[in-house]
Amino acid sequence: MLDIPVTTGNIEFAAGNRVFNTWYRIVGDLKTSKKRPIVMLHGGPGYNHT
Repeated sequence: MLDIPVTTGNIEFAAGNRVFNTWYRIVGDLKTSKKRPIVMLHGGPGYNHT
């Protein structure tokens, strides 16, 4: 089985005068990979993932 690193965390960002918190997950290693990353987004402030 492949041993692919997975990193998760939260990051704060500001929009106007409000501060929001979003969760992220990175599958693989961005520093050593020779492939371009895929960035997928869903939801947003006031919306859920559906």
